[in-house]
Formats: sequence, structure tokens, C-alpha cells
Amino acid sequence: MAASTEEVSYEFGNLLGVALLGALLTLVYTHTLILPPSVEEYA
Repeated sequence: MAASTEEVSYEFGNLLGVALLGALLTLVYTHTLILPPSVEEYA
């Protein structure tokens, strides 16, 4: 029982870490991306 609880908490921690890191990197990327003015014509 203890081993399965440890494994589930380990997997949940990995899932949470990947989700938070992905969200943070996406936020930084979108705020630092500089697009040329001609891109707005196609958006």
C-alpha cells in the first residue's frame, strides 16, 4: 500500500512540474516574441 501511494504521488509531482514549467515557458515565449509588422495582415 505504501509503495503504491509513493508511486502515485511521484507521478503526480512529475505531472504538476511539467504542466507548470510548460505554462511558464509559454508565458515567457509569448511575451518575448517580436513579430514583424507584415504578419498582422495574415492573422
